[in-house]
Amino acid sequence: FWNPAAVNSTPGLAFGLEVLQTPDVVSMNSVLGGVTYRVGRALSLGVSAGRISVGDLVRTTTSPESEQGSIPVYTQFVGGAVRTAVGPLALGAEVRLHDARLDTQEDNAVTLDIGLQARPLAGLTIAAASQFATPDLAAAATVAYFAGAEYRIAAGRLWGGRLAVLGRYGIELRGSGEIEHMVSTGVGLADRLRVDVALLRADAYGSAAWQPVVGVELQIGRYVVGVARGSGLNGVGATYRIGLNVGVLP
Repeated sequence: FWNPAAVNSTPGLAFGLEVLQTPDVVSMNSVLGGVTYRVGRALSLGVSAGRISVGDLVRTTTSPESEQGSIPVYTQFVGGAVRTAVGPLALGAEVRLHDARLDTQEDNAVTLDIGLQARPLAGLTIAAASQFATPDLAAAATVAYFAGAEYRIAAGRLWGGRLAVLGRYGIELRGSGEIEHMVSTGVGLADRLRVDVALLRADAYGSAAWQPVVGVELQIGRYVVGVARGSGLNGVGATYRIGLNVGVLP
């Protein structure tokens, strides 16, 4: 979803939906969906939309007793992306329209993100992308920049299917100056089952710590189901992510 250069690198039409659930103490939920279509050998198009909201916020004045009605807090977007590939290099761009609200305050914005993905060597993939960057490249706390690399450590066969062991490293630089790192190992079997174990150094709730994350992805026919769990920081409960991708047309 976040790297425009990764828009439907496989032929056909595909749909994707992802839901994130945080602990009750955070009460933040998000949903993200997208549709992609590969037009030709080198061109793909995509449309995505998402919404993040914070619930259970009540209004108070001179006493801790809540008044009638809750405080609306959300941000949502819709965007369109295009991707082109030349040999081992893929480039993509996406324009997003944003709408945000914090109680009675509302704001709108337009962002332009650029992404790239390259396979310079056999088994090696590198990628980078911006997230929510403004067209004038102005610095903002909401902007983030991602970069990562994946390398196939080993490959073979198991139970008659292809087996691959992957190593990954990723980094995120936020406009606020915070930096997050992630290292992970993944095992894929016959392009049907993938298990990933990662360590994410996250900054949240006023502190930084290494956070374990576990993800499982299973492909059944045209359907790909993914589930991930990230442990919380400072005693805050776990965050869960559930995704579904469907290939409609070959």
